[in-house]
Amino acid sequence: MEEKDNKFVVTISRKYGSNGRAIGRHLAERLHLNYYDRDLITEAVKRNGMSMDIINEYYASVTKNSYLNKMSLDFEKPFGPDKESIELYMKKFDIIRELANKESCIIIGGCSDYILRNTPNTIKVFLSAPFEIRVERVMNRYALTKEKARELVIKKDKNRSDSYNYFTHQRWGDEENYNIIINTGDISIDDSVEMIIDYINLRM
Repeated sequence: MEEKDNKFVVTISRKYGSNGRAIGRHLAERLHLNYYDRDLITEAVKRNGMSMDIINEYYASVTKNSYLNKMSLDFEKPFGPDKESIELYMKKFDIIRELANKESCIIIGGCSDYILRNTPNTIKVFLSAPFEIRVERVMNRYALTKEKARELVIKKDKNRSDSYNYFTHQRWGDEENYNIIINTGDISIDDSVEMIIDYINLRM
């Protein structure tokens, strides 16, 4: 069991197509930590034996009204979540806090940098890359045309920016919100991981 003072959490925020998930997974493997992304609810149940009341409420909210799903279908509509969508986010926030309290881990997205801003030993990373490089990655990853890939990158970035800005009252990607900002456009996934590990070693 880890001593409480030795625990740390790495949060990774990222622009779409900046290799965020791959970097997060590789980092978790290198550090032998658990990795949580959009499936963190399921992972939390499997790994931590968390309260099923929170989980059941979350899935009930998702089934009844997932604002994120609506955003992904029509990203041009004005952003304005309803009460149930806000409650859904608050449940997710609770789960992220509980994860950070239980263990060292890697958490991707979910406004986790903001949620854990006052949690000791939280290392907040933001990943970006030039727009055209991200488009090319998405084209190759999903076998899309360049036009479709460009539309998807724009949509995903807007969704992430809108939700982050609304729920945190801060600006997504603002350098003041992060400890490390990495341009992954011209460095490998492994090199990005090494940069984060170097920073962790300096901090811890």
